[in-house]
Amino acid sequence: MTHRALALFLGLALACWANAQTADDSLKKVAIVSLIGEVITVDTYRPKVGTSIDSNHRDVIPIQTPVFDHTALLAAGDALAKLNPAAAVVSLAVPAPGSDADPARLVVDGKVAPSSAFIASLQEQGFTHLLTITKHRAPARLHLGVDTVGSGNLQGIGFYVDNDFRTRRRDTGETGTGFMAPYVYIKLTLVELGTLQLRGEEVIMASAARSAANNKDGFSPWGAMTPEQKVGMLKSLIKRHVTETVPLLFRPK
Repeated sequence: MTHRALALFLGLALACWANAQTADDSLKKVAIVSLIGEVITVDTYRPKVGTSIDSNHRDVIPIQTPVFDHTALLAAGDALAKLNPAAAVVSLAVPAPGSDADPARLVVDGKVAPSSAFIASLQEQGFTHLLTITKHRAPARLHLGVDTVGSGNLQGIGFYVDNDFRTRRRDTGETGTGFMAPYVYIKLTLVELGTLQLRGEEVIMASAARSAANNKDGFSPWGAMTPEQKVGMLKSLIKRHVTETVPLLFRPK
């Protein structure tokens, strides 16, 4: 066997081994439900006063179309299909907040709601797994270059704005005041419906800050991007990180 033939053989063998490791035969029929994008929150930093833990100003913007949930559902479905092409993956309709199908009510404190009519319905329809995509609440940790900055708590999807933070471009040395960061704080949970046990749970805390030092037009951090650009950045963060996170749900415990 020549060196080239040996290399090709080893490459094919490694590819087959990798597929065997990532494929999950227990995934027969998977339902995905997401509720992360019915609102967008704009969190604007305000200095703390006294003993206030979180003094940020928040504007909650209702979203009339489930564009962000559809992005999450599509990314999760594609990732599951790659893990096991033979599995049936069904993206469910985006539920109303507080309804029986609201994913935040299905798994609470790491436990599946055993009396859920929604869960029972999935079991009756032969679903083997349920993947929920929900909002996650955690302290603000926005990535600005090599630094991590932020104040207060963030949840779900939205934008963090700091109009006072001093920034500097690494390529030109130009300075600016303020930055804006789209963020995605969500949680993915995989449930085995036969046993009502959690198969895996992963948190996503992603952001992509834009410094005022990058704004050539002199706009404020919030006004430096068009609404279309803001939507595009949120969708890109959701797609990228959901795609990367789904396989982590199947890591050995």
